[in-house]
Amino acid sequence: MNMMQSLAGVYDAQSSLAGVKREDTDAVLLPLFHTSLAAQITVTIDMQGDFIDAQALDFREDEVYTIIPSTVDSASRSGPEPPPNPLNDKLIYLMGDGDSYIQDERAAADIRKRCRAHEQQLAAWASSPYAVPQVKAVRAYLNRKRIASDLIAVKVILPEEDGTIDGKKKIADRDILSCVVRFKVVDTEAGDGYVAETWKNRELFQSWISYYTAFVMENGKKDVCYVTGEYTVCAGKHANGIRGSADWAKLISSNENGNVVFSGDWFCQGDDAVTIGMLTSYKAHCALSWMIKRQGYVFGSNIRVCWDPDGNPLALNLFADTAEILGKHEYRFFAGRKAYESYLDVCFSGFLLDDKEYHMLVLDAPNKQDHKGRLAILDYAEMPAGLIYQRIKQWHRTACWQFVMKNRTFTGAPSVEDVVTAAYGTEYGGGFAVMDSTLSARQANRVVSVILSGGSMPSDIVEKLVKRAGDPCRYHEYNHWLLVLQVTCAVLNRDVIRGDIMLDRLNKDRSYLWGRLLAVADYLERLYFNEVREGRLTGVCRYMQMFSRSPERYWGVIRKRLVPYLKKASRLKYGLYACKLMDQMTDMLLGQADSDEPLGAAYLTGFSSQQLCFLRMDYAVRKGKG
Repeated sequence: MNMMQSLAGVYDAQSSLAGVKREDTDAVLLPLFHTSLAAQITVTIDMQGDFIDAQALDFREDEVYTIIPSTVDSASRSGPEPPPNPLNDKLIYLMGDGDSYIQDERAAADIRKRCRAHEQQLAAWASSPYAVPQVKAVRAYLNRKRIASDLIAVKVILPEEDGTIDGKKKIADRDILSCVVRFKVVDTEAGDGYVAETWKNRELFQSWISYYTAFVMENGKKDVCYVTGEYTVCAGKHANGIRGSADWAKLISSNENGNVVFSGDWFCQGDDAVTIGMLTSYKAHCALSWMIKRQGYVFGSNIRVCWDPDGNPLALNLFADTAEILGKHEYRFFAGRKAYESYLDVCFSGFLLDDKEYHMLVLDAPNKQDHKGRLAILDYAEMPAGLIYQRIKQWHRTACWQFVMKNRTFTGAPSVEDVVTAAYGTEYGGGFAVMDSTLSARQANRVVSVILSGGSMPSDIVEKLVKRAGDPCRYHEYNHWLLVLQVTCAVLNRDVIRGDIMLDRLNKDRSYLWGRLLAVADYLERLYFNEVREGRLTGVCRYMQMFSRSPERYWGVIRKRLVPYLKKASRLKYGLYACKLMDQMTDMLLGQADSDEPLGAAYLTGFSSQQLCFLRMDYAVRKGKG
C-alpha cells in the first residue's frame, strides 16, 4: 500500500469525525473541500439576511478556529489575485460597500473585484439544489452591501474622523481588510438540534461537499489516478496548510508560472509526472493534517507521524523514556535487572501480538522559511506493530540505567530527546537544550532509526557522549552533567559494556575499577561538606578528564586532597565503609603494568554505578533503614 492510499483510507475510516471538534484534542478532521482559518470577527444575522450584531474576537478568550468551505483554487490561493472562499472569508472579499469607506481608488477597485468573485461563487451555490437556508441568508445579507456600515455601527471598526476606514489599522492584531469574517445565522423557529454557527453546522458542510463534488465532476479534467487506479477527475493543485492554517508549504506541487521546477526535458506539465484523483488528494491531505496535529511528534522542523489503518497512533510512546512509555509518569526504581525486565514484560505483554501494519512518515521543510515552499518526505516506512513494539522493548531492556536527577528518579532507558540533548545540548539561561533545531531534528531521526532497526548507536554519537560525560567542568549545573553521564552509561550499557544496571562488584575490568575508585573519592569529599555542596561539582570530579588519561598519576593528586576529609568520614558508618573500599581498590590497581594507561569508556559506568550505590545507601540512612 502506498502512502497516499493509506492516508485516504484513514479519512474513509474516520469520516464520521469530519468537522467535529472533540474536547480531548484540538485536532479537527476537516470535511472534504473545506479549510480552516482563525477568525477575527463574528457577524450574526437572521434567516432573512437582516443584521443583528457583530463582535471582534480575542484569540486568548474566544474560540477562533473556523472551518470554512473552500475550492481547489482558494485552498491553495496565492499571487496577486487570490480567489475567494465561497462563504466565510476575509473582509476584503465581503465588503461590498467598500467604495464608501476606502479612499484609495486602487484599493477600492481591488475590493470590488474580489467582492464580485465572491458574490458569483456564493450565488452559484445558493441557487443550486444543494443549498441550505443558511447559505441563502448569508447571500441575502451580503447582497445589501452593508457589512462595513454595520461593523462601524456596532464599533467593531472605528472609522477615521472623515468617516473613512484605514485598512492598516488592527482588529485582534490583524489588518482590518485581512480580518476573517464568519457568519452566525439565527433561526428563532428552528428546533433544538439547529446549529447557528456556519463554521460548525455539518448540514452546511455536506451542502457544500455535494455541490462542489458535482461541480468538479462535471467540469474537471479526468485522468488515471496513480493512487487508486481509477479514471476520475484529478487534482491540478494540491492542498497546503498541512501543519496549520499559517502553513503555505505543499507536499505535492508542480510547475510554477511556466518555470519548470524539476526537468524541462521530462516534465513540461504538472500531470506529466503523476496524476492523483481530486477526492483522494483531499482525503489524504486532510487525514495527514489531522494526524500531525493529533499525534505528530515535532523535533525542530521535523515532524514524525505514525498511524495504523484507522489513523490511531502507536499505543506506546516511541520517543519517551521508560518512566513515561505508557503515557503517564511512573518513576519506578528497580534493585536489579531481573525485576526490571519483569516489569517490561508486563508493560509490553498486551502489545507484542498486535498484527496491524503501521505507517511511519517523517516530514521537513527543505528551506529556512519553514512555512513556505515545499515539504520534503525524509522517510516513509511500513512496519508490523508487533515488530515495532519488540524493537521498542529491546531498546528499553538494553539501553537501561539508573537515572537520578532533579524530580526524575527511575530505572530504564532515556528518551530520544535526552540522548540528543546529552550529545549536542548547550547550557543557556539555566536550561539545557540543543540550540540548532536542524541539528536536533537530524540527530533525533538517527536515534529513532537505531531504536526501530535494533542496530548500534552511531559511533560519532557514542564518542561525543563519552567525551562530554568525562568532562564535568564544562557544565554550570550539576544536574546537566548527571543527565549526560547517565545517558552515556545507558548507551554504553546497550552497545559496548552490556553490563548490569546495578553496581557489579565482580567486574574486574581495569577501567571499571578505576571509575569506581574515583566515585569513592567523590563520595568521601561530599560526606565532609555534607549539605553545603549538595548539587555541586566536587573537586574530585574536576580531575575526571585528566584522571581518565593518566589514572595512576592523578590518583596521587586526588588522594592528597582527600586527607582533610578522611578523619570526619571515618567516624560515619558509610564513611568508614568507603575508606576501607578505597584502600582495597587502591591496593588492587596501583603497581600494575598498565596502571597509568588511558581508561576505556567503562570507567564512566563504573563511576556512575558506584555513585548510585552510595546514593541508595544515603537514602536508606535518611529513611532510618541504614
